Amino acid sequence: MKTDPAIVQFLCRPENVRLALQVSEAMDDAFTYLRREFEKEVCAGVQRRLNGNSFSGHFRFEPGEDIGKSNRYYGVWYIPEGISQEYYLHYSLVYAEEGGDRYLYYGLEWGSSDTAEPPGFSAKGSPLRDYLIANGYKINEWTYGWKTIEQYNGRSEFLIALVERSSGLVEECVSLFGNFFEQTVEMVLATNKKLKAERRAV
Repeated sequence: MKTDPAIVQFLCRPENVRLALQVSEAMDDAFTYLRREFEKEVCAGVQRRLNGNSFSGHFRFEPGEDIGKSNRYYGVWYIPEGISQEYYLHYSLVYAEEGGDRYLYYGLEWGSSDTAEPPGFSAKGSPLRDYLIANGYKINEWTYGWKTIEQYNGRSEFLIALVERSSGLVEECVSLFGNFFEQTVEMVLATNKKLKAERRAV
């Protein structure tokens, strides 16, 4: 989002500079607050959506953040209860800042000490991998399969979306996440079971 030059001139006036700085610093807190409220609403919506699903009790929501020098990821993870193995798959809903790209996505990610695909693991011919490819999910070594919900030109656009159409965005995320879970959960649990057996055999 480009700033109107008139606004810049207004903020640079001596009587406005201190207030402008305070507002600028407060926006980081506003981003954190709005994002976390959004995540809470999505988690609550997903739990309502999956109420009665026999597999939903095997998972729990956890906040997930990965802050690097150039890339940042904020969101929630839906993790298998009682998981103790080194490598496993978990569900995720994430707002990502990668260089100049900003987007909201959902899918499956690796949970491990390295957060990358396990050494020697092959997903070729896996029913889960076949499903993801057939349904247009993107795949890399960090994410087993993911899809973009919305893209933004900057963090400001994401903040505006959270304020102006939060309920609609929450409903969309709950619907996509809930459908994805229902369609893949048995395959995810089977894959995690296979991963556990393979690592024991190493």
